[in-house]
Amino acid sequence: MANAVPSTEAHCGECSDVSTHQTALKVAILLLEAKRKSKWVSWNEKEHSPEETSGIFSLGVFFWLNKMFFEGYKKVLRIKDLYPLDSNMKSELLHEKFSRNMDYSKLKGDKFGLVKVLARTLKGPLLLPIPPRLALLGFTFCQPFFIETLLNHLSKPEVDANVGYFHHRMRSMARSILVTEIFSKATKARIGTGDDTAVLTLMSTDVERIKLGFMSLHDIWAGIIQVALAAWMLYNQLGVVFVAPIATVIVCSLSLVIFMRFTGDSQRAWMAGIQKRVGLTARVIASMKNLKISGLSTAVSDFVQRLRVEELAAGSRFRKIQIVAALIGYVPLLISPPLTFAFAQRSLNVTRIFTSLSYLLLLTNPLAQIFETVPTILSGVTCLGRIQTFLECETRHDFRKVLGDIRRNPEKTCTAVPASSDSELGSADAIVIRNGKFGWESDKFALQNMDTRIAKSSLTLVIGPVGSGKSTLCKALLGEIPFSEGSMVSSTRFPHVGFCDQTTFLSNGTIRDNIVGFSPFNSDRYAEVMNATALGFDFETLPHGDRTNIGSDGITLSGGQRQRVSLARALYLQSDLLVLDDVFSGLDADTEEQVFRQVFGSDGLLRRRQSTVVLCTHSTRHLPAADYIIALGDGTVVEQGSFNDLMNAQGYVQRLGLTGFSDNDTSPEKTTSKNIVQGRKQQLRHTTTPKMSSLTRDADKSRQLGDKTVYGYYLKSMGSFLAVCIFLCAALWGFFMNFPTICEFVLVLNGFLPDEVRKNARLLNSSQRPAYLLVMIQQWLNLVLNIVVMIMAVVLTALAVRLKSNSGFTGASLVTLMNFGDNLSGIVIYYTKLETSIGAIARLKTFSENVKPEDRDEENIVPSEQWPRNGVIELKGVSASYDAEQQSDGTPNLALRDINLTINSGEKVAICGRTGSGKSSLIALLLKLLEPLPETAGNVAIDDLLLHRIDRTALRHRIVAVPQEAVFLPDGFTFQANLDPFDVSTPDECQAILEAVGLWQFVQQRGGLGAGTSAEKLSAGQRQLMSLGRALLRRRVRARKPGMASGGLEGGILLLDEVSSSVDHETERAMQEVIRTEFRDYTVVAVSHRLDMISDFDRVVVMDMGEIVEIGNPIALAETEGTRFGELVKAGAK
Repeated sequence: MANAVPSTEAHCGECSDVSTHQTALKVAILLLEAKRKSKWVSWNEKEHSPEETSGIFSLGVFFWLNKMFFEGYKKVLRIKDLYPLDSNMKSELLHEKFSRNMDYSKLKGDKFGLVKVLARTLKGPLLLPIPPRLALLGFTFCQPFFIETLLNHLSKPEVDANVGYFHHRMRSMARSILVTEIFSKATKARIGTGDDTAVLTLMSTDVERIKLGFMSLHDIWAGIIQVALAAWMLYNQLGVVFVAPIATVIVCSLSLVIFMRFTGDSQRAWMAGIQKRVGLTARVIASMKNLKISGLSTAVSDFVQRLRVEELAAGSRFRKIQIVAALIGYVPLLISPPLTFAFAQRSLNVTRIFTSLSYLLLLTNPLAQIFETVPTILSGVTCLGRIQTFLECETRHDFRKVLGDIRRNPEKTCTAVPASSDSELGSADAIVIRNGKFGWESDKFALQNMDTRIAKSSLTLVIGPVGSGKSTLCKALLGEIPFSEGSMVSSTRFPHVGFCDQTTFLSNGTIRDNIVGFSPFNSDRYAEVMNATALGFDFETLPHGDRTNIGSDGITLSGGQRQRVSLARALYLQSDLLVLDDVFSGLDADTEEQVFRQVFGSDGLLRRRQSTVVLCTHSTRHLPAADYIIALGDGTVVEQGSFNDLMNAQGYVQRLGLTGFSDNDTSPEKTTSKNIVQGRKQQLRHTTTPKMSSLTRDADKSRQLGDKTVYGYYLKSMGSFLAVCIFLCAALWGFFMNFPTICEFVLVLNGFLPDEVRKNARLLNSSQRPAYLLVMIQQWLNLVLNIVVMIMAVVLTALAVRLKSNSGFTGASLVTLMNFGDNLSGIVIYYTKLETSIGAIARLKTFSENVKPEDRDEENIVPSEQWPRNGVIELKGVSASYDAEQQSDGTPNLALRDINLTINSGEKVAICGRTGSGKSSLIALLLKLLEPLPETAGNVAIDDLLLHRIDRTALRHRIVAVPQEAVFLPDGFTFQANLDPFDVSTPDECQAILEAVGLWQFVQQRGGLGAGTSAEKLSAGQRQLMSLGRALLRRRVRARKPGMASGGLEGGILLLDEVSSSVDHETERAMQEVIRTEFRDYTVVAVSHRLDMISDFDRVVVMDMGEIVEIGNPIALAETEGTRFGELVKAGAK
């Protein structure tokens, strides 16, 4: 034994050394973890958030936010001033992880499939908050023990834990994943499989509902545990009487379950209402100008208002459920304390009362939160279901095959591609179609029995009447047709494919940004494209040249300018294959000839690049320049071949009566044009940066200092009575929430598209930066407030012990402190949310104050229903501008300059000129969409009424106008509703109108007048015919009104803006006959680039740069040498 003692002592010493070393190692690791890691990483700190390199203590107390607080104090923060997003939260990385876990084949049929995939992807961030939440739960239960011990003597203060950090990171990650996946799916979805407006709603409203719903996810399970433990501890304090609050809880829970059965359906109905209303509103805003021209703004406004009312009704059902759930949640909190103490059997001293009261608060507080949160969580789950439904929609199937793939994998393609396709695809062929059938519906093919080929490095022109399938063929060449049969084989996989649709797509940005797109800027290529598309002249007329912001869908540009910008974008991309759908419909004859020659001619840009081009067009005069012609009719190829072969075939092309020509005939013009544009090359590169407006400076000041007037604006719009009621209810709520404590205290006292996808990810990351940092700042506020409460508890405890305070006062104070921290934190958090949300009110306030309504006080004349009977239009020296911005020389940017024109009753006047010359601006002036300069406002009169005195809405209802771009009601509205939005005609009258414009057979094939339709299901020409039919119906309805046909004449004004730009010549002649016969007594003012359309007009007005440069009879001017109109006729001659 004597020998064993030293051995034991030695062993203990060794254990002590090991323990010391372990402690030292842990301390060293802790110190290293607490230190910033920026010194040991080699990256650009400006590209990474300090959050990534902060130590655990800095993360725990949000010390890494301090630098941004100081920056925000000194100046107005912008996106570039905010910390970059944490690398682990980048949408690209998160979506990649999500894609590895996503299996679309298993998603269908699984109601919670998307939830499971999200949980697998975010399992780390999802589980990380659990340990600190459990710790917080433990520390929460220290409070009643602390009160009990303190009331006996003294204990240590409460400690708090930070749970929100990890959980809010997970919520932000989920937002990135869902938005990226929705956008990615939208780029892959098959055309026609869903509502396009759904994507916008899903990425905004639904994702925010999910993020809001999962805010209290970890509080649900933690609250249940807390309720169980609090009930057990209450039993130890008061005995069987603890059943009273539990019974109250059970009754409330059963009531909640009953109400929750209706939550999902209410949420889905609400989101569907939002989706429909947002989609319609977006379309209305984009088409506002054309709606006003058509006189449909009032009808569409009523539709939007009706959808808003329906949306609010659906939302009110969900909010009622949410309010009832919240009220049920507060019932245990209000009833349980008095009910419990009323049936208490044990003696109640101060210690037992306040200890039991603290347990009751721990039991009822989480229940109130759970009951209030459950509807929100179910709402989030419902929105996840909506997103899952969208993700389950069918993706686009590319039926096109590449010859190389067929030869490498013949067994995989033998069933889909006939064996003959391989052998028939010659070395000169780019694309071969055999027995092709293409359509938008499963049982109806728009094109059938298609057997044709597209040669390499060639120009193929596709022609045919309206509705013959030209646009369908374009979509088929791109692989975007939903239903197809037969085969389409290409010789190679084209690296770059350019496409220009009939309806141009332009983003809200500068002209240069739209043309360059995602490609790097190359000045030589850019100048070459500008030269080819003849945009140099247009840049000279724009206030900032090619840096002019063109607005949504290029609303500030003319139709021809939009088409040329769209074409320039496709040319700048240096596409190997170009598919162009009627890109000349908005161009005048001279500009069209110039662009065609410089882009498609024998020495044109695309010939030099040896690109393969497919051009669908109604401009048949360019057929001689084509290498191959495909003529469509009745849903198939009626003839195809070279121009000379088809002219000798006695078919469709031969009946057009064309004659051949050579590019060399216009070579002098080509050289001149090239020299002119090359001379402007430096001007194209010129950039003018607009100055910051005072509106922007005021907004910055408001952001930095706040704008308290917004609250007054909001309360004023709310109404005084409602505002007083809300404040009164809030005061009562605050009193009754603290009623148990007050009662007990008294008791004691008394007792694109990879590029587009990447762009979306970049924009998403930018939006995540302020959103994520806002949440982190709110968590920082929580931490600070909890520390304040902790200090108050320490001070209160110290004073109570040192001063031997009354135990009743001390107990009441400590019980109050249990909720005081949450209440104080809630006040600050809800105030920050209010400040964030009030930003929307501030924007509305700014909009209403700075965006002036178009109606003016002096517009007090509402003409009679018969006005304008004569249709006399007088303009005397009128100038007009779209904006008040001035040029560098101090003169305003005028759209119209010194217009002097008198149009007599019943006269037919055509407006011609180069694209962008001011033709449509003249129509806009007559409809008060363009304001004349103040000094010339009284110089415009219609039937002796001054235009500036006439009510705008009445003016647009009295004058019949047809815009350049046809407008339609939202998808799903019937043919009859689109033809007669005001519902003032009978079905027979609508049928007669459709027969007059040649659309009745088409409407019959699609279910008749009562069948739903959408603008996408009609070709551009059919949409224009529908628009003309709407104008014709308005005339016939107007003719029925009393006093209209007195004296045998039916007067009025008809304004036409390029109504035949997208139709073939045969349809154009039919439209011309309708206008001639139906509107024979009307004064007609028609903007047209189709000179055949106006050959029988009384006068023609030629415009250039906003001025009238020539007026006369069209036949006389065409025969006179050297006239502007004569030059246009020659340029457009066949």
